[in-house]
Amino acid sequence: MSRLIILLFILSAGVSVMSADNTLRRRLKAATTETVARDSLTETSAMEFDTICQPDSLPLRLAGYDKPLTSSTETIFLTNGLDLEISEIEIELTYIDMSDRQLHKSVRRIRQSIPAGETRQLRFKSWDSQKSFYYHLSRRPRTSGVTPYKVKAVITSVITLKNP
Repeated sequence: MSRLIILLFILSAGVSVMSADNTLRRRLKAATTETVARDSLTETSAMEFDTICQPDSLPLRLAGYDKPLTSSTETIFLTNGLDLEISEIEIELTYIDMSDRQLHKSVRRIRQSIPAGETRQLRFKSWDSQKSFYYHLSRRPRTSGVTPYKVKAVITSVITLKNP
């Protein structure tokens, strides 16, 4: 009896696979693209962007990095001292153990609007996927066998919105 039920189940599964929907569509046509004159664009869609590749001398400040042991995200504050709004920033992070040996290095590109003269908290996924490291200035965990680390953060590029 149980063999009969198993056999019926296998046959019904095979029939459902054979009668699957055909998702291939025939006679598709490419969508036509319209050419729009630059003068007809609205002001918001005609925003111009500018990329600053070596922002060492710019008045941008990173501060307040944090990553507790159990966190899957890292946070850092960015103060925009420019006269322009930032739309995207790229930060190179170097993670160093307490003996000044490099643990990891990553580059994060964060798309976030930061108006001129304001500060925003940037949040991104942590490099520590196993949650076995904690930033040495974060609260000290009760767990033993975990590793504190330091971080060096450098802004490598900034994308700003140009004033109209």
